[in-house]
Amino acid sequence: MYESREPGLGNRFVQQVRDTIERIAQNPFQYQVAIDDARRARVRRFPYAVWYRVLDDESVVIACLAHRQDLDRMKRQMPGRD
Repeated sequence: MYESREPGLGNRFVQQVRDTIERIAQNPFQYQVAIDDARRARVRRFPYAVWYRVLDDESVVIACLAHRQDLDRMKRQMPGRD
């Protein structure tokens, strides 16, 4: 998608996602809880975020990479939500 817009933009997107995951790995508690126990780390320079959970043993589970417009849909689909 991004690569078709501009050469190299797709690679920059992938690198920003990797950088976001690295920041999560370094300190998973730096991002606030957004929905239930799921946290959201925004991907710099792109309209995406990495959603994840920190388990009781402090291991991190990356849930998804989502576009900002998908937030309402994610809220409706989160397990345990009525």
